[in-house]
Amino acid sequence: ELRIDPVADLIAGKDYAVLIEAGALLDEDGVALDGFSSESTWTFTVLDPATANIVLNGDFSENALEFLPAWPGYVGFGANATSIPGWSYSNTGVGNKGINGDGIHTPFSPSNRSAVTYFAFLQHGSSQFSQDLTGRLAPNSRYRISFKAANRNGDSSALGQVTVGDDSTTFYNSGVQSWSTAAFEQFTAEFTTPAAFDGSVLVTLLNATDEAVGGVTVDYSDVEIVKIDSYAVWVETYPSLDLSDPNGDLEPDGIPHHMEFALGGHPNVHDAASLMPTHHSDVNSLNYVFRRADVAIGSDHEPYTAYSLNLLDWYPVTHGINGMTISVNDDGATTGVDAVTVEVDYEQASEDQLFLRLVVPE
Repeated sequence: ELRIDPVADLIAGKDYAVLIEAGALLDEDGVALDGFSSESTWTFTVLDPATANIVLNGDFSENALEFLPAWPGYVGFGANATSIPGWSYSNTGVGNKGINGDGIHTPFSPSNRSAVTYFAFLQHGSSQFSQDLTGRLAPNSRYRISFKAANRNGDSSALGQVTVGDDSTTFYNSGVQSWSTAAFEQFTAEFTTPAAFDGSVLVTLLNATDEAVGGVTVDYSDVEIVKIDSYAVWVETYPSLDLSDPNGDLEPDGIPHHMEFALGGHPNVHDAASLMPTHHSDVNSLNYVFRRADVAIGSDHEPYTAYSLNLLDWYPVTHGINGMTISVNDDGATTGVDAVTVEVDYEQASEDQLFLRLVVPE
């Protein structure tokens, strides 16, 4: 078997292609798979840790490049109709939409546009830009959204609104606002995603003005959504305690702060015994049960079980491999803390001996 350590073996920012010789893999019926011989079939890019938490970072500079050569530096309807890469547009009326920028023809900006380089504008009520974030937001996670917004100079009656949500729930809503006509203003807020998503997840920039009002313009720029370190959010729930060092142990009880966070413990209570994994076995299988706090899911400290055949080389447990299966009892340990069970079926296990241990990354 081939195992790759992403940290040790891959380079951040580099593109990779997976090539597999025909016949190297078999399906569950023992039939040889064709494999991949093209470097464009299965590819991926390794994220830089510094940018891995950035879900969306849009100043519209890339979108604007194709519009700059043609007057007036924006795209509208009719003969000028062009999509804006990364964003979908919809409206129920008429009017222009597109990209403007400081230093090019800018009929749709506030009085002062020096705070931005490029901006998207929506010239008519009941129109919007949206971007699909499905698969880019994680459940049970905290995010920070920031954006700059303004109304066109003279369009004080224009109303704007920014939302993030799925088909049934709105995670963030700026509310309907009358942005400044003088200059772009910065807006920042935090929101939490639900335990599960319902349909597509969208960030939407709206001209929320009544359609009957007609051609009044709202502008947006520097739209960014960044995942917040959930450990930092957890620390904020204990304002009187110094938990700044994830490896510290305030009590002490032998359980460092990052493990208290991951396993659903209290950083100032001697609760080590209650946080330890448990196991039980019978003639057919071994069940290894550990705690996993909801706030730790998707974080740098999310706990998992590793296995070894020799106590030297350890690998994350994968569901269905070596006779091991993983099941989750939601809130099975306590409210907000799941009980995760790794079951080892003796008959399906491929080795005579197998060792398990709990891992909570630092």
